[in-house]
Amino acid sequence: MTDPVLLPVKAGELVTVKMTFPGECHISGCCGFHSDNIGNVMFFEKKGRVKAAKISRAAARNFSPHVVFGIRSIEVASREKPVILAAFGDSIVQQGYWAGALQRRFAESMPGWLLYNEGISGNRVLYDNHSSSNLNPIFGKAGIRRFETDVFSSCHPDIVLIAEGVNDLVHPGNGSPISETVTAEELIGGLKKLCCMTEKNGSIPLPATISPFLGYNEIEDGQREEVRQQVNHWIRQMPYFLDVDACVRSRFDASCLDAAYDIGDHLHLNALAGDVISEEAVPVLKKIIEKETAA
Repeated sequence: MTDPVLLPVKAGELVTVKMTFPGECHISGCCGFHSDNIGNVMFFEKKGRVKAAKISRAAARNFSPHVVFGIRSIEVASREKPVILAAFGDSIVQQGYWAGALQRRFAESMPGWLLYNEGISGNRVLYDNHSSSNLNPIFGKAGIRRFETDVFSSCHPDIVLIAEGVNDLVHPGNGSPISETVTAEELIGGLKKLCCMTEKNGSIPLPATISPFLGYNEIEDGQREEVRQQVNHWIRQMPYFLDVDACVRSRFDASCLDAAYDIGDHLHLNALAGDVISEEAVPVLKKIIEKETAA
């Protein structure tokens, strides 16, 4: 953590951070995202901009167009207590499309609200990173193992959006051992643990339904889809939930993403989907605060 800097900023204002390294150095970790709503990243050498291939494999593959080294977050002190939303999840959260769109809505029409993103690409609720994918090192510990440290170590959120579970369904047999296939009961049990940990820490859980993935890595079997539907049915019985599935599924086949919201691999969502999900989230979030404040 750095020393504090006396720099007044307003919601939505661009903050520029410049980091200089005296020479060649080995960097073992990074923070990546897709959405331009979050920010932009540029790398320079004395002779000019550094090519992505010289920065990291992730950047070279364009898996995360924006890759940040050495910065996990920027913390800003405010005079008034904000309403804090923590977004916990996998790559669909990490991409930043809907999180970035929601941050923009906060800045434009919901002053006093803020969001911090704890999404990790490839993350699963129940299992640690265990994949033949060359991105396996970034997939992280199981959600139930990293949850409390990642969500509650830096600040205390009012609401925790729990948007995870799709990788528990798609990874087994697709890089991860088929023996790690989960049942609906097991995945629901893991999500229950996340909700219970949220409540134990004095925050409100807001689980999100799992979006469709039929066709991702040639997945066509109905067993995974049946588990997804069962888990989503359970989520929809919760006091509060965000129905991501209803926002992005196809009108013609509920087991598929709507082509308008598909980034191209039949699983990950694009910027348009982010706008739609953030629009759906605003009234849900307002309802939670109004109801909990009145209680």
